Amino acid sequence: MAMATGGGLLTAGALATVVVVGAGMASSSEPADPWAGLGLRQSAAAAPQTGRDCAAVMFGEVRQVAADRECRSITRTLLVVSDGRGTSAAVAVSWVEFGQRRDAREFRRVEDVHGTGDITPLPGAAAGIRDVAFSALHYTSALNASTVIVAEAEPLEGAPGDDLLREITGVAVLLDRPAG
Repeated sequence: MAMATGGGLLTAGALATVVVVGAGMASSSEPADPWAGLGLRQSAAAAPQTGRDCAAVMFGEVRQVAADRECRSITRTLLVVSDGRGTSAAVAVSWVEFGQRRDAREFRRVEDVHGTGDITPLPGAAAGIRDVAFSALHYTSALNASTVIVAEAEPLEGAPGDDLLREITGVAVLLDRPAG
């Protein structure tokens, strides 16, 4: 993959979003919008897809690690976030669950290296958009117990910029795993 953010280190903008989200959740019964701190809102989402054959939706060395380790399930979704003024991005998010934390760490180690393979994103049609070629240039991964969360973003409309796209992935890895 590309440029993991140092084991989950977020940019200042994404970190501010985390603080805002945490503060909003503590003071209100309404769920906080995780995208609000970036001036975005989620405008579309594919129905999450969950499967037990992790390697079937991966390629390269990443696929081999998932096959060799105790990968229990993978949930994938495709989100669209926009600023409401003509700028939008597609965000592929995956939750890869392993039986043991050490297997998840090994998977993440390989996934975080650009050129070692990847998780195949859902097709754009699943979220009502065109297909998107994910470059892995706007990428963040995170580890939560024995689950690796991987997020990649690409522009759809307008020019979101590399920094914003990386901040988007920093927020995406903090999202709850959807039921699927």
